This record gives sequence, structure tokens and C-alpha cells, in this order.
Amino acid sequence: MNKTLKVLIVLTLLLGSSLALASYITKETGFKYEAGIEIRKDNQVIENQVFYDIPIGIIVWSSNNHIANCTFIYCSDEGIMLFGSNNTIENCVFYKCVDGVELQKSSDNVFINCRFLSNSHAGIDAIKSGNDNNEFCSCLFYDNPYGCYFKESNDNEFIDCVFLDNKIDMENKK
Repeated sequence: MNKTLKVLIVLTLLLGSSLALASYITKETGFKYEAGIEIRKDNQVIENQVFYDIPIGIIVWSSNNHIANCTFIYCSDEGIMLFGSNNTIENCVFYKCVDGVELQKSSDNVFINCRFLSNSHAGIDAIKSGNDNNEFCSCLFYDNPYGCYFKESNDNEFIDCVFLDNKIDMENKK
């Protein structure tokens, strides 16, 4: 059985029938950085969405938002790009994106029970400094070149997370 088929089986087992109940968002233009949803106001809730074959699933420019039960498949840039802080990402799956989540000076976020599977660069990519005090609870990082990549970031905490078959589980460039 090839690796892609194995991951699709795992996705089906993880998500069950929730994919059938979700709204699907895909690219509508040829814009390189097209986003399915842009969150510009604080305290927003996004739930039960599937982002498929779009450059960026969600861009978050604000804080105190909750993103739950969303699936990001084949996002050619990121599943989620976070600029805001104090956001909660819960029960989300990131499969075959470039980066599952990119943090851009985004701190004090909480990731709960998320799955980062077979992304082509990283599960979490914090390419700039100042992505501090993020908490990852019960997350799975599987088959990514980098499970997590942080550049000049501090005090990120991983509680009961699993790193499996990544080329590099954790990189923190200082």
C-alpha cells in the first residue's frame, strides 16, 4: 500500500463522516496568495470548513478567534497563516499543504488535537522571530520535512504531542 493511500485512510478514520457535513472552499482565481477566508475582526468562530486546493485556507489578522473542526487539503502555501495572537486552533487537519500553519509574529496561540500530515515543508512554520508562548496539546506531526520550524522564537510548549516520521521533528534557529 503506498504512503498517500495510507494517509487518506488515516484521514478518513480521523475525520469520519465530518467531511460530508462540512462546507467546501476552493480557489476561484489564479492569484498566488488567494485565501479562502480572511479574519480581520477579533472574536470570530470558523467551524466545519474544508479548504481544498487553494493557496491559503485562512489568513488571521486578528486575535481571540476560534478555528475548529476544519480540514486543509493541498493548500499550495499554508493551511492557516496567523498574524494575530491568542487564537485557538482545535481539531483541525492539515494534509499535503506546503506548511500546515505559518506563524508571523504570532504569539500566545493554542493548538489542540491538530494533525499535521505529509506537508511538503513543515507542520508549523514560524519563519520570523517573535512567535512566542504558543501551546500545542495532543497534536500529531507526521511525515513532514520539518515537524515544527521556529526561527528566533521562545517558550513554545508541546504537551502530549507525537512526532512521527518527520525528517526533522523540531528546529529552533536562534
